[in-house]
Formats: sequence, C-alpha cells, structure tokens
Amino acid sequence: MDMPSFFSNYSNFRKLQRIVGYIRRFADNYRKQNPADRELRSHLAVHELRRATETIIHVVQHAHFTDEIKQVLDNESCKMLGNLCPIYTNGLLRVGGRLDRSQLPFESRHQIMLPGKDLVIHRFIQQMHVELLHVGQTGLLNALRQRYWLPKAPDPSSVSSPGPTLIKAYVAVFVCMATKAEHLEVVSDLSTDAFLASLRRLIARRGMIHELHSDNAINFRGVNHDLNSLYQQFQNQQAANSFVAAVKSSGTSSRQMHRSSAASGRRP
Repeated sequence: MDMPSFFSNYSNFRKLQRIVGYIRRFADNYRKQNPADRELRSHLAVHELRRATETIIHVVQHAHFTDEIKQVLDNESCKMLGNLCPIYTNGLLRVGGRLDRSQLPFESRHQIMLPGKDLVIHRFIQQMHVELLHVGQTGLLNALRQRYWLPKAPDPSSVSSPGPTLIKAYVAVFVCMATKAEHLEVVSDLSTDAFLASLRRLIARRGMIHELHSDNAINFRGVNHDLNSLYQQFQNQQAANSFVAAVKSSGTSSRQMHRSSAASGRRP
C-alpha cells in the first residue's frame, strides 16, 4: 500500500491528525442517512482524534510491514518480528506475548508497532517530545511504550538543562477527584497560555487525564483584579477554542461542572 502524498506535506503531526480526522468525519456523515445523526461540531472529539491517529498508523504499517502483516494473517512465522509474537487486530499490527495474561490495559499489553525509518512516525515522535516539554530520551521512550513499540529503539541517553528562574509566579492547583491527591504547578502569569503550559506539565508527569472539570470561574467573581482578568480570558471565545483544542489533542475530554457542584465542592 502506498501512502497518500499529502502525508508528507505537513511538518506538524497534529495538523495531519486533524486533517485525517475531518476526512473520516466527512465519510462517516456521508454514510448516515439521518441528518440528526451527523457530527457537526467545529472541534474533533477525543475519540475522533484517536481514530485519526490509528488510521495514519494503519497506512504507515501497510507501507512498511506489508510482508510481516501477510505472514501474521497467514499464521506463518515472521523472521523480522518473530521475538515480539506479533498479532493483527482491528487493522493494526501489535505486539503479542505473555503480557496478554496481565491486568494491564489492552493498549499497554499489545502496543502498536511503529516503523523506525518513516517520516510521519518521526514527526509523530517529535510531536510527543515537544508536548512532553522536551523530556529526555528515557522519559520519551517510556511515554511512547505505553501505547506504541519501536522494534529498534535506541538506547536511552540524554542531557537536560534547567529552565529559566521565575521571579513572580502563580500556582495552579490540580485535584484528583478519585483520590483527592493534589498537584501544584507554578505558572508565570494568569494567561491562558501559562495555564495550558501547566496542564501539559501535569500530563507529562502524572499521565493522561480522562476528564478535566473546571468550576466555571464562578469563584473568581468579586475577588481581586488578577483573578477577574483570568475569568475574562476564559470568557473569550478565542481563548476557549485554544483551550479546547490543546486539551483534546492530548487525549483528554473536558467538561464544566454544574454551578451548584462548583460552589459546594461536590463531585459532578
């Protein structure tokens, strides 16, 4: 299978992911006879972004692992990937093995195989590296191997340098609603970009968030000028669109609490 020519036209993997996501949404909407069943939101949902990523990897795998996929489907021995006990499920070549008997999530037990020498995969890994705040090679490989597997990954070795020193800063408080564990992130100011940077650092350290609840900024009213400034930023549609796009691209679905739940501190 040859890869579409437009795959190599974009240096940003997230842009390619969104393009494929909208193409798949258009195809799905075309098949639906009832207009009420069609998806018309401006932003792609988390499941649409994940499906778009899997579609891209499906095409890349069939371009690089054509013989291996055929051997797996024919139940023949695969010399190149034999030690990984490969399996083919839902259109993707995955790692097999004894981890199938563990209690890990399916994606961690059977990681999706990625070819090492492919431009799209290189940009995908580069995008992960940026979103994890330029984490070292060891951290990048650990994050990658939660869902994906590079058959010939390099040995971990990296050097990191400290970031800038903050003079005046604010603190963002994240609370896990299941365990009440708290995570503090220092932010440089009360802007949307500073909050998004703190959210990316939280995900890089603690892992992906399934749902992110906010208190709708109701407790910010009548406080000081800085908090009111933050409230106004979240009311700005451009800032809200930036927040939604950044959160969904990281695989997190977001929703706001009901006002009564936010005021009392109860779970939704």
